[in-house]
Amino acid sequence: EDTEEIIPMENIVVYDIAESMTIPLQTGEDGKSHFALVSASFSINMEDEGYKTYGSDLSGQESLIKDKINTVFGKYTMEEAKVNQEQIRQEILDEVQKLFDSEFIFNVAFSEIVYQ
Repeated sequence: EDTEEIIPMENIVVYDIAESMTIPLQTGEDGKSHFALVSASFSINMEDEGYKTYGSDLSGQESLIKDKINTVFGKYTMEEAKVNQEQIRQEILDEVQKLFDSEFIFNVAFSEIVYQ
């Protein structure tokens, strides 16, 4: 049963990673190198304990967060990434929650994904 709590809008703040990231993907069946151009943002629950520690400005941890995004996307080929976007999103969320040892970041959104 899905007991995911609903967080009221007034308790949510969004942190955007300002620059889009170019992430090398695994080589697929075509044998060519492909990249994902990704813009990501994170939803933060201001009522969570972790928020008191880290706040809404994650710029100090941004390189660590980007590393997690790179690592997760980089495990997939372009074909796999296109069909597993939800799984990738969940993996990134899990990795970022582990990184902070907190669930104050409760959602990852991609405002843009371009494959090339």
